[in-house]
Amino acid sequence: MTEWEEGAGVTPLDVLHAQRHTLITDSSRIAGWYGNFGSWDAHRKSMLSLCAMRVRLDFEGQKITEAQVDDRAHAHPEYVAFLARTDGERAAWIITQDTINGINERIKRDDHALWSRRGDMGASGR
Repeated sequence: MTEWEEGAGVTPLDVLHAQRHTLITDSSRIAGWYGNFGSWDAHRKSMLSLCAMRVRLDFEGQKITEAQVDDRAHAHPEYVAFLARTDGERAAWIITQDTINGINERIKRDDHALWSRRGDMGASGR
């Protein structure tokens, strides 16, 4: 901690950067799924198609409409489990994003506190 940081009562910048870096690194796979331009919807559609194929196999040789296949695929246990698992992951990602945003705000606040302290000390720097 520098004298300036200690005097202003702020968290050292390198500590905040390390915390943020760890969170970003740990959540990078989840961000790839749920972040901007994420791939979650593509994975969801693939899972739904797989479940539809399984429904068709279960009803092979029987008459079943595409609407029935679609309804059964949406209710398929594997699809429902996929949604439940990914909802939990998405919730964890939202919490992580909020924590990262909080660190970013602390960095801005602390930067402002350091600049304010510098101004209060005048040109002497003491």
